[in-house]
Amino acid sequence: EKIDIPIIVYNIPGRTGVNLEPSTFIKICKTSKNFVGIKESAGSIEQVSQIYRNLMDENLQDRVYILSGDDSMTYPMMTLGAKGVISVLANILPTKTHQLTEFVLKGDFLNARNLHYELYDLMKNLFIETNPIPVKSAMEMMGLCSSEVRSPMSKISKQNEEKLAAVLKKYNLVK
Repeated sequence: EKIDIPIIVYNIPGRTGVNLEPSTFIKICKTSKNFVGIKESAGSIEQVSQIYRNLMDENLQDRVYILSGDDSMTYPMMTLGAKGVISVLANILPTKTHQLTEFVLKGDFLNARNLHYELYDLMKNLFIETNPIPVKSAMEMMGLCSSEVRSPMSKISKQNEEKLAAVLKKYNLVK
């Protein structure tokens, strides 16, 4: 209430060790109009369904948005009511990421599903180690930036670097 900016809650139990329950999120949104969304990274379609159902029950679905926090969950989450993604993949393939979300938002589920599967291997390989290690490594391989990360993170392992390079070649992103 002290600030006047939109707030998106980030639920990432894999990093925090705590899952933000759907009922708790709804209470937060009802408490303050500043809370406008959730970046949902629990990896649970059941949880996304509960969140959206709760938003509908409280008539909040037009004010509060669910955003995927995991590229490989974007398509299924959006078919359940999520409005988009806060994406890692978009650092590598921004146009394709945009197309995927646009297809779903327009109800073109066949093209969305096809694009989801086309991009799936890259989506998964951008998470073979803790984010942002793989995406920064991929971007360095593509000549876009340095793969340097801050401590306590370290460079990608040699084995995973080779896997990532092979996937980038498959997508014609590197030679």
